[in-house]
Amino acid sequence: MTQITKNIAVYIRTATTDEAAVNKRRIDLNEYTAELTHNGEQLKIEEYTDLGYGGNTMDRPALTKLVSDSQSGIYDLIVVTDSLQLSCNSDDADDLVRTLENAGSVVEFLSDPQLLTDAGHSIDGKKMADFAKTQHNYYTYIIDKMDEEMKKNDKAD
Repeated sequence: MTQITKNIAVYIRTATTDEAAVNKRRIDLNEYTAELTHNGEQLKIEEYTDLGYGGNTMDRPALTKLVSDSQSGIYDLIVVTDSLQLSCNSDDADDLVRTLENAGSVVEFLSDPQLLTDAGHSIDGKKMADFAKTQHNYYTYIIDKMDEEMKKNDKAD
């Protein structure tokens, strides 16, 4: 039986330079890629990591290199922990996924399955925008609640 080699790129971005955040994402990605070997496929995995970059900028060294490298069609699969790792702007993320897919790669997200198309390979800009708004609203709500509690505590002191 011929063994198939699958070329995979994984992308990690953190807004901080905290290695713990990177390692958590790395563990999630490693668990996912380990599941791919059950078909006897040999995996060649390349990691692209941007530390200290927010999701509001597309000017990131590892992301730029990933896009450049993928243009040669070398990656069968590009795995990202979640869609916001690519960009917090849904149009930018959608454009980026289309660029990567046009180069011949499948793009998969580990924690945003609701953002995948029916084919299971790409994100839909509107779905991603809705998801990002929901997350933003949730985090804004939590921050507002924390601020209220802090103000109550300040008044009690």
